[in-house]
Amino acid sequence: MLPAELAGKYELRGTLGAGAMGTVLDAFDRMIERRVAVKLVKLPGGGPGGQDAEAAEAHARFRREAQASGRLSHPNIVGVYDYGENADTAWIVMELVEGGTLKSLIDRGERFPVAEVVRVMDQVLAALAYSHGRGQHLVHHAHDLS
Repeated sequence: MLPAELAGKYELRGTLGAGAMGTVLDAFDRMIERRVAVKLVKLPGGGPGGQDAEAAEAHARFRREAQASGRLSHPNIVGVYDYGENADTAWIVMELVEGGTLKSLIDRGERFPVAEVVRVMDQVLAALAYSHGRGQHLVHHAHDLS
């Protein structure tokens, strides 16, 4: 499932998530010997009419996500290692963060003690402040893969 351009460097270990917008894979970087996440998004066909405006904007947004995230280095922001694309697929290779998502806890109706809410919000706000302080106005939506 890895594009040919990535198959030589990365070993596919499994799928972390999949949805209408794309797939996130668990992979192993053979050169650096570390696990990574590879986010793949299928590019719309360029047929006779080319991409429609919405598809072109989604592709541009994906590229901007990689560029903006790749400029940032913060403990609460996933590190981006690489971006690439071929005729059918665009990808971002990024830090693999172990554990579940905040979205999955919220979706289960999980209720948090006030101290835990404060801890999580402190991390979210620290990441946003860092990002905005560097001119990167990027917010990653959990529904990107659903």
